Amino acid sequence: RAELEYAYRFRHDSDTIEIGPNAALGNIGYKNNLSTHSLMLSGFYDFDISSKWEPYVGLGVGWARNHSEYTRAPNINNPDQTIESDVDNLAYSFQAGARYPFSSEWVGELGYRFINFGEVDSGTFSGGDSVTADHHYSHDIVLGMSYLY
Repeated sequence: RAELEYAYRFRHDSDTIEIGPNAALGNIGYKNNLSTHSLMLSGFYDFDISSKWEPYVGLGVGWARNHSEYTRAPNINNPDQTIESDVDNLAYSFQAGARYPFSSEWVGELGYRFINFGEVDSGTFSGGDSVTADHHYSHDIVLGMSYLY
């Protein structure tokens, strides 16, 4: 079976502090509000084990756009600076779980999904610094109901 999914994930906030070289320069704080748009095409293999429970595994591939809104707070003497950045990435996923038919039309699902949404980048601040992450991962528990027609 196959699945085409669009998803929007929002408000993944993170804070980072860069410790200054001495007390006079102070620390630099970075705050990121990360959101991700993704479009994934997944293929699933359902195992027939002669039971009502039907285990499955799946692989997915698609596109992800990571949108970052970074705020840099250098120290008391300098104003905060906020910049936004978008990075388009190849995304991929691995999935496993089980489905259970409640009737001929309704099927329940419980599963796990790992997704790599790719790189995150702040862009470049006025001081020439930037914040990057090579990978933005998500570990999801999937609980769902499907209607078959």
